[in-house]
Amino acid sequence: MIPKFLDNALGFNIYRVGLLFRRELIRALTEYKMTPEQWQVMATLWTTGHPLNQNEIVSSTLKDKPTISRMIKRLEKNGWVERKAKNQDGRVTIIQLTNKGKKYEKEISQKVKTHFRKIFKHLEKDEGYILINTLKKLRHLLGD
Repeated sequence: MIPKFLDNALGFNIYRVGLLFRRELIRALTEYKMTPEQWQVMATLWTTGHPLNQNEIVSSTLKDKPTISRMIKRLEKNGWVERKAKNQDGRVTIIQLTNKGKKYEKEISQKVKTHFRKIFKHLEKDEGYILINTLKKLRHLLGD
């Protein structure tokens, strides 16, 4: 049982929904053997439409460099992305989608949308829109 104080606390509810949302994302991605965090990296690459360096991915996902580095290694090992030197001295590495990463973009995106559509259909017409805009406003106020 959740204490009333926590049940009415904004931070607790955002955190709790985040955990539950992550759990649902894990369920949606299971067949692809992809974590929600890896999906974030893939979605970033899919939506930008071009290779990115590691710092750009760090900035987009709000993960730290060591975490992103490990994540990229796993994505590379699983054939989703590849690393390439951006210039001759090799100091800057770009991350780009492989053919597999490109091939599954629409399928995975559709799978995630379909999975969450079943949940979001229980919201009133404008509730999802209002929720997203309110969360964006809070992110902005908190420095994102």
